[in-house]
Amino acid sequence: MASNTQHRIILLLSVCVMLSTGMKVISLKYCGPPDKTLKWKISPWPVLQSRQPANVTVTYTPSVDVFESTVEFEVIFKEDGQVISRGTQVIDCNKVLICNLPAGETYTVTRHFDRTRSIPFGLKGTFIVKAELYNQDQDMWFCVKGEVVL
Repeated sequence: MASNTQHRIILLLSVCVMLSTGMKVISLKYCGPPDKTLKWKISPWPVLQSRQPANVTVTYTPSVDVFESTVEFEVIFKEDGQVISRGTQVIDCNKVLICNLPAGETYTVTRHFDRTRSIPFGLKGTFIVKAELYNQDQDMWFCVKGEVVL
């Protein structure tokens, strides 16, 4: 079970990598809920080039049981404050595997990505990205916020 859970946690945090692909990361912050165990290391850092390898190591302890997950996300163009994208999506646990995480257990995951994704053509500027994950009881169990430059 630990290896399946490790894959689930790394898929969650790979969102950070995908959002920062081919970008310079100005900031990347965990925004809740409190977790004294949370540590991450992404390399290369802070510039991730599209189609280049990346490594991610994450240690995390969920504060609540996670049987189902919903993600709420927002992407804002920093220069004018315009919301580029905002939405809520129920995560398909069979595809994304960010579910069945027992509260209070600490997981350490290391993952190597052979190629990071390329940036959508035409996007340039500074963006603020926020993603919040909620469990089946609508308790936030993970939140990350970052500022990136294309």
